Amino acid sequence: MLNDIVQRIHDEDVRAMEERMCKIKKTQQEINKFKVAQETKREEMQRQVSIFEEEQRAAKERKRLIQKKRVSMLQGHAYNIKNKDVEIIREKSGISKVVEDFYTQLYSITILQPKSVTLENITNVGPEDIPAFTTDEINHALSQMKNGRNPSLDEISAKMLKLAGAATL
Repeated sequence: MLNDIVQRIHDEDVRAMEERMCKIKKTQQEINKFKVAQETKREEMQRQVSIFEEEQRAAKERKRLIQKKRVSMLQGHAYNIKNKDVEIIREKSGISKVVEDFYTQLYSITILQPKSVTLENITNVGPEDIPAFTTDEINHALSQMKNGRNPSLDEISAKMLKLAGAATL
């Protein structure tokens, strides 16, 4: 009987040890899976960072080229030009020759001046009789004026003129 008890305890211990070993193996496998997943994520992040850095370098290079192109355009550099025969010239010596010919021809043209321009004499026929403003015209003009506008040079606003009304007229 004692041997049975010892055997049973021994069997339970062996079973418990096997269960622990199995749990340890599972835990170790989970740790390994986690490490693999972590390493994969780290590699993906490094790849994304390198892609981002490459995009940044490319953007800086594009910006530098655009600025260089703007500066060269502002400096008036010509990389190619068309001549009279609509041929594209790309060599510096050819470009300078085309420009020189163009301006030589431009400034060698003579502009024809008109012989003479005469204006008719305007003579004063006499004083113009302009009738004085009527009060109806003034009242109509005042009614057309809008309040709240800035006054003119005399600093009298439309509201002031309307309030003064007939007393001013």
